[in-house]
Amino acid sequence: MPPTKKYRRLVVEHTIFGKKNGKRYPAQIIDGDKWGEDFDHFIDGNLRMQYFHDDGISPVDGQPVEYNQLFMLTTMEDEEILALYH
Repeated sequence: MPPTKKYRRLVVEHTIFGKKNGKRYPAQIIDGDKWGEDFDHFIDGNLRMQYFHDDGISPVDGQPVEYNQLFMLTTMEDEEILALYH
């Protein structure tokens, strides 16, 4: 029997577009543990994922951007997740 994969807590920021330049930025995966209690607030015991829309500043070039966030508990590898948002 194959070993059971552990669930990971992740936040995927995706569909990232510059507000001024219209540039599309690649999806980012953030360790959900960095969100601390906020992650637990967004994901309760009954949910596996939760979507939000937000805006902020691109860490790539400092431009204002808008994006979607997916808070999720998953066994998927980073490569599998990023392939969904290429």
